[in-house]
Amino acid sequence: MLFGATPHVMESEKERNLYYKFFAGYFFNELVLGYQNRINVFLERHIFDSPLKFGPNIAINFTHVNKIYITFDYHAYLIDEKSDRGEVADVLLFEPKNDLIISIEVKFLTDWKFEKDVLKNLERLKVFKNKNKIQCLLITEQKLKNSQNKIKQPGSNYKKLINNQTTLEFPFIVLTWDALFRDCENQNIKVFFEKHIKMGRDDFRKNMP
Repeated sequence: MLFGATPHVMESEKERNLYYKFFAGYFFNELVLGYQNRINVFLERHIFDSPLKFGPNIAINFTHVNKIYITFDYHAYLIDEKSDRGEVADVLLFEPKNDLIISIEVKFLTDWKFEKDVLKNLERLKVFKNKNKIQCLLITEQKLKNSQNKIKQPGSNYKKLINNQTTLEFPFIVLTWDALFRDCENQNIKVFFEKHIKMGRDDFRKNMP
């Protein structure tokens, strides 16, 4: 089972485990009932109407989008072998109607850094020749609040994002796991993921015999 939530289930704390299960196992899985609605909700609510947009405006018509292709752990050298060996996206979406690439940097237990997770990924995103590109950071609502609350502290990553948004070449959107989970039609799956992101590192440790 992908979505077992009993105390006896062994679950990985890795971000990869979370985004594989959510995006491939459910949200962008065309074999799961409601696929088309989830595409529309994601593009309209979480991308186009996002309250956490930075950089240039999004000038894309998402009407009649009927498919999104998805892959994981994508590196820029697969497009340009001269690029560095770094990862451009944990989750990479391609929407062919608008020739759109959406790169998503995913965080769960780890914190995000402006230089590494925004600027460095932006440079790698430039290798794509697609007409439209959108860059995203996916974090929990709690980590978003923590970032916003630290905006007056030296080295604040959220402040760097705000202050440097005019230099961003592509729209940049902060997504939250919590908001995505609220759009799950299946209540059992919704509960599984909502419980998962409330766990700390120690909650994943099992006292194995």
